[in-house]
Amino acid sequence: MPKPTDTLVFLGPSLSLDQARTLLPQACFLPPLRCGDLLQALRLMPKIILIIDGHFEHCAAVWHKEILFALQQGIQVYGASSMGALRAAELQRFGMQGIGKIFNAYSSGELNDDDEVAVAHLSAQQHYQCLSEAMVDIRATIDSACKQEILSITTANLITDAAKKLFYPERTLTKACQFLLREKNSAPQIENFLTWLAQDQFVSQKALDAKLALETINKITLQAKTIKTSPVICQPSRYFVTLSRMMACQAFFCWQDNLPETEKIILAARLLDEDYLFAKRLARCLAIVYFMPGNTETLLPTDQPLAYEFHEYDHNWQQKNNLSPTEFKNFIERLQHIDKKIRGTF
Repeated sequence: MPKPTDTLVFLGPSLSLDQARTLLPQACFLPPLRCGDLLQALRLMPKIILIIDGHFEHCAAVWHKEILFALQQGIQVYGASSMGALRAAELQRFGMQGIGKIFNAYSSGELNDDDEVAVAHLSAQQHYQCLSEAMVDIRATIDSACKQEILSITTANLITDAAKKLFYPERTLTKACQFLLREKNSAPQIENFLTWLAQDQFVSQKALDAKLALETINKITLQAKTIKTSPVICQPSRYFVTLSRMMACQAFFCWQDNLPETEKIILAARLLDEDYLFAKRLARCLAIVYFMPGNTETLLPTDQPLAYEFHEYDHNWQQKNNLSPTEFKNFIERLQHIDKKIRGTF
């Protein structure tokens, strides 16, 4: 019997939740992905993960190694539309699968810039309402206008260039056109284009790709076929191990009705205020203590020399960071102390 959490979808401004649930009713929908969220989501033991939207800039984006780790667990990971399309293009040779035109454009090298899919948007409570327009959507809309002979190729290129120059949180087709009107470039044609645009002609390629991805996943889950992924070697760096420990000791990042009961209890425990903070600190300490004996030897061999050694004549780095010889020595000694703690050589 499939669990509600067998299929996880990270979704935000690319498509409304109501539309998404219609296309893939059996999925568990989660907010846009941030660094660490995927590691927490693995606690739900999903079989399929679809990444559509993700956070960036104001917080760390999902690490590539988080996705590699999920693939190594035998989970099918798909990406489309926005952050998912970016990561899928970057990790397709490791087994992540991309869906849609935006993924294909990144995969082929037609698109390279991250800002092509970036938008500013409101919070989950405000349904991730977009405050700007993605460059990929602007390109799709301009292409549609050209096909309908609303724009000439020359004017289309002018509008595209003007939109690309706008910072992504301020980027809209209307602003780009208004800028060109002030410059008096092809004014009649641009005014006709704005009139056409006001007739609900905007094309969201991100929404189209998100729909296609949800429909694709729906067919896969209905057919209940297992798709083999390529073998993935995810070497756990210190940073990845640290992130894993932190996320293992934190409550799930959002409330979902179909969360397991244990996750709901941990989430509810946050209402305990100081007691919860104490419990979280204790959990982190216990995680470190229990982690070291079983894994230190494989991850961080103790027969290797310490990563940090003090060299009396290493002046370049010291001078670059404006450290006195004493400060530099103290800094190296602190690094050596941390290094010993991590390796378990107390």
